[in-house]
Amino acid sequence: MDYVPHYQYPPLLQNTQYPIRILNLHAGKPGRPLSCDLRNTSLEQSPPPSFDALSYVWGPPDAHGCSICVDRAKGLRDIIYIRASLKAALLRLRHPTENRAVWVDALCINQADDVERSMQVPMMGKIYRSASSVIIWLGEEAEESELALDFIPRVTDLAKFDHIIKDQASTRQWYALSRLMNRPWFSRRWVVQELAFAKDAWLFCGDREIDWASFADAATLFGKRQQDIAKLFWMSPEYAHDAEIFGDIEAFGALRLINALTRLFRHSESGQILEGLVSLETLVTSLDCFGTKDPRDSIYAVIHLAEEAHTIVPTSFPPNTSNTSPHIPADSPYPTLTIDYSLPFDEIARGFVGFCIRNSNSLDIVCRPWAPIPSYYFPDGSYQTRQRLSSWACTLEDSVFEIREDGHHVRRRGDTFVGIPGRPIYQASKWFPSIPFGDHYITPYPYMKLARFPVDAISSEKAPRMEVKGLGIGTIQFVGERAMEGTIPSGWFSMAQWAQRRHPVPDAFYRTLIADRSANGGNPPSWYKRAFEHALVNSGTGDVRPQRMINQSKSTVTAELLARVQSVIWNRRFAITDQGAYGLVPANAQSGDAIMILHGASVPVILRRLDSSYCLIGESYIHGAMDGLKTTLQANALDINGGVPNVQGGPTLPMNGPKIISIR
Repeated sequence: MDYVPHYQYPPLLQNTQYPIRILNLHAGKPGRPLSCDLRNTSLEQSPPPSFDALSYVWGPPDAHGCSICVDRAKGLRDIIYIRASLKAALLRLRHPTENRAVWVDALCINQADDVERSMQVPMMGKIYRSASSVIIWLGEEAEESELALDFIPRVTDLAKFDHIIKDQASTRQWYALSRLMNRPWFSRRWVVQELAFAKDAWLFCGDREIDWASFADAATLFGKRQQDIAKLFWMSPEYAHDAEIFGDIEAFGALRLINALTRLFRHSESGQILEGLVSLETLVTSLDCFGTKDPRDSIYAVIHLAEEAHTIVPTSFPPNTSNTSPHIPADSPYPTLTIDYSLPFDEIARGFVGFCIRNSNSLDIVCRPWAPIPSYYFPDGSYQTRQRLSSWACTLEDSVFEIREDGHHVRRRGDTFVGIPGRPIYQASKWFPSIPFGDHYITPYPYMKLARFPVDAISSEKAPRMEVKGLGIGTIQFVGERAMEGTIPSGWFSMAQWAQRRHPVPDAFYRTLIADRSANGGNPPSWYKRAFEHALVNSGTGDVRPQRMINQSKSTVTAELLARVQSVIWNRRFAITDQGAYGLVPANAQSGDAIMILHGASVPVILRRLDSSYCLIGESYIHGAMDGLKTTLQANALDINGGVPNVQGGPTLPMNGPKIISIR
C-alpha cells in the first residue's frame, strides 16, 4: 500500500472572531473507509455555518490504528489516526449519499498544539450552542441496549406507565434500561456543558436513536418509581429475587447528569442554558463523579458554566491572541486562573485554588475534594516525584462517595464538615485576629488577606507551598480506630468513658458523633440525645453497627438519628486532643498531628509537620471549637471535659497566638 502522510493542520482563520474547523464527513456505503475534509470557518460569519456537534467518550487508544482519510488541495490525501470509539460514531453518522457537516473535538482541534487547544476550549460553549443538534454517541449495541431504547416510548406513555411498573413481563426491559443509564458517557465531565448548551440533542446507540428529552423523562420516571420497579425483581427468579439489584438508582450516571443540569443552571423555555447559578468552586467540587482524561479538564470542562465565567473566559477572541489573563503575572503570589494547556496541572491547581479563595473570601476550598490526581505527599510525610500537587489541593481520594466498577455510587467517608460553597455549617475562624503577611506586593485584590502562594514555590522541586494564617488549638493525643462503613468501634466508648451504655451519655461525646448538627446543617433537635441513648442502651460492649440497627429499628426517629451518626463518622477516627477536647479526624490522622484554625476556614484542620512547613491531612470536627474565636486570646486551657469553654460568645484558647505557616 502506498504511504499516506499524516495530516498537517493549517492555521485557523486569521483576523476573525471565533475561528473553528468543521469536519465535512464524506458520504459512503457500509464497508467503505472513512474520508473527510476539514474546512476553516468562523462562528461569526454570515450566514453562520450549519453543523452538528458530536458528544462521545474518547475511550482508550486503538491498538489496530484506526484512521480517517483527509482530503486537501490538489487531490492530495493525508490521514489522521483516531480512536475506535470515534470511528464507530462516524460510521454510524455517515450518510450513504450525502456529506454531513460535524464538529468533533478530536479532529477539529489540533490536539498536538497547546496554544490552539487553549484558544478553542473557551469557545466550546459557543460551539455547542451554535450547533444545529448535539449528537450523543453512547457506543455500540450491548447489554440489550436495543431493548432499552425500544422500551423508552412505552415508559413515557403516561397512560400506560402505572401498568408497566407492575408488569412482571417488563422486568427485562427495566434491567436493560438501567444498564443503558450507566454507560460511560454519562460519567464524562465534558458532557455537562455539551448537553447544557444544546438546542436539540439526540442519543445514538448502535443502530437505534431517540431524542434526549424522551430519554431524560424515562430515566427520571425510573428514578421516581424505583421502589415499585424493585419489587418486580424481588418477584423474579431470573434475577435471583434481588430487590437491591440497582443499588441507589439516584446514583446512576444518567440521573446524576439530569439532576446536575436541572439544579445548577437556569434554562430557557427551549431547554438551553441561560446562565450558571453557582460558582466555579461549586461546579468543580460537586461534579466530582464526572471524570476527565486530562486532569486540567476537571476545571476547564465546566468553566463556561459558572456564574463567574465572564471573569475568566473572554466573550470574544481578537485575532492572533490566546485567552491568557493579563491581570496578574503568572509568578505572582496571588495567581489568577487561565485556560492554558501548556501549563502543568500543579500550576492550574494553584490558579484555581487562588481563584476560589478570592471569589469566596474563604479558605474552605482546601478541604473540598476536587483534584483528580493524588497529592505529592504520602500520609507518612514522605513524598513522590510523579506529581507536584500540594496537600492544599484536596484530592478525590477524600471524596464522600466513589463510583465502583459496576457503576454504583457508594459512600467512601463521612459528609464534609465545610458543607457547600457559600453556605458554611460552622464558623471556626470567626473573630480571627488580623495579622499582615508582611510583604509589600501590591495585589489588585485588596481583600485577599487569607492566603498567598510564594513566588519561590513555583521553581521548587517540591510541591508548591501556600502561606496561610493559623492558630494552634492543640495536638491529637489519643486516636481511635476507623469507623469502617459507619460502624462505631467499641474503643470509642472507652475513650469517652462511657463503657456502661445504660448510663446517660456524656453530652460532648454524643454531640461529637453527630458533629453537633442535624442532617440539614442546623442545630440538632433536642430529642437526638434521647434517641441516641434509646438506640444504644442494649448494644452491649462491642462495636455498634448503625446500618443494622436502622434496618431493624421500629422507630423512625431513632433511625433518623442513627443515619445522622453514620453519615458523620463514616471512615473517620474519634480523637482526644492534648487539651482534652473530643473530635473527629481523618482516617490517616495520627497522634502528634497539629490542630489549627486557619484564617478564613470554617472548620479546624489537621496538619502534620514536615521540615519547615506542614502537610494538610484534612478537615476535622473539634467539639467546642467550631463556632468562632475570641479576638483577645486568653491563657485558659481547653476544657478537659471534651469542649472549649464559651466566654462572651467565643472559646478561650491557649496562650500562643496566630502565626503565618506554610502548607505544601
